[in-house]
Amino acid sequence: MVRVDRRRFSELLGREVTIEELVEGMPSIGVDIEGVEEEAVRIEYNPNRPDLGTLVGLARAYKGITEEELGLPTYEADPPLRDHKI
Repeated sequence: MVRVDRRRFSELLGREVTIEELVEGMPSIGVDIEGVEEEAVRIEYNPNRPDLGTLVGLARAYKGITEEELGLPTYEADPPLRDHKI
């Protein structure tokens, strides 16, 4: 079970969400609502989706299902400090 804090989830989404929106929208990413608190929702997820075991993974899946962010993530990396030859 994962406790989804509304404020933290809003930060990860980059916009405000309500408890009502979470209760309505979370099942669309394949999780079950186990309980509703004043500022959080408790969900149960299928163990074959370990990405849904964290708030970051839940937010990423939620952004995809709501079409707020589609496609693969991109990451920036610093150039290597050394050039290793093998």
